[in-house]
Amino acid sequence: MKICLISILTFVVLLFIPRIAVACSCDLPQLGKTEKQLIKLERKKSQAVFVGEVTEIIAPKTASGEEAWTAEVRFKVLQTWKGVTTETVSVFTANRCCICGYKFAVGERYLVYAYSSDEDWATSFCTRTKILSEADEDLKVLGKNKVPRR
Repeated sequence: MKICLISILTFVVLLFIPRIAVACSCDLPQLGKTEKQLIKLERKKSQAVFVGEVTEIIAPKTASGEEAWTAEVRFKVLQTWKGVTTETVSVFTANRCCICGYKFAVGERYLVYAYSSDEDWATSFCTRTKILSEADEDLKVLGKNKVPRR
C-alpha cells in the first residue's frame, strides 16, 4: 500500500512540474575564454551597446489586469559603442518571472547589450547587460565610445 501511495504522489508531483518549472535558459558559458574575450564576443554578437539612464518603464496591463509579457524601458543614452546614435532609445525586455527579462529601475544607469527583435531593440538576463557600477571591466575593454547626437 505504501509503495502504491508513493507512486501516486510521485506521479502527481511530476504531472505539475512542467507548469511550475519554467526557467530562464541562457547559452552555456564559453569555457576557457578570458573575461576580455567574453566582453569582445558579446560586443560582436550584440547589435547595440550603450550606457543609458532609465527614464521610464512602461509595463502595460493585459485585459485581465496582469502585467504584459514585455516591458518597454526608455533610456537617455549617455555613451554608445554600437547601433545607437540617438540621445534616447527604447529597449524591450521580458516582464514576468522566469523568462529571462532584465530587471531595470528608473533613475539607474546601465551598460546595455541589445539585439534587434522585430525592428525594436531588446535585451535579456542572458546578455552582459548590467548596472553601470558593476561594468568597469566591460568599459575598459569596450574602449573609446561616442556621445549620441543631441
